[in-house]
Amino acid sequence: MNTPASAPAPRTVAIGQVLIRGRILSRRSITTQQGKLWLTLVAMPAPDPYSHPATVEVKSDKALGQSQDDVEVLCRLGGSRRTFQVTDKETGERLTVATADNSLTAVEG
Repeated sequence: MNTPASAPAPRTVAIGQVLIRGRILSRRSITTQQGKLWLTLVAMPAPDPYSHPATVEVKSDKALGQSQDDVEVLCRLGGSRRTFQVTDKETGERLTVATADNSLTAVEG
């Protein structure tokens, strides 16, 4: 699944999937009830010299590489809704705001 970022491979990306290409900044493993899980921080190339690169965390069952490796990984996009209360500065009214926490899980196998 991992290929150098400079050699893109043709892929089919389904609805709810995303193709991540970038450089591994760091990785760590955690133990869950289902077993060992890798959390890899990947910086994607910035769109231009004046902007910051997007950085994402990818969950996977296997290590995606070492720090500073260039990777390309197909991920399933997931997430959950999160709500919280805010106060409108002008009216003082309490409002419920909804947002989403997104997650990326490597499609392996």
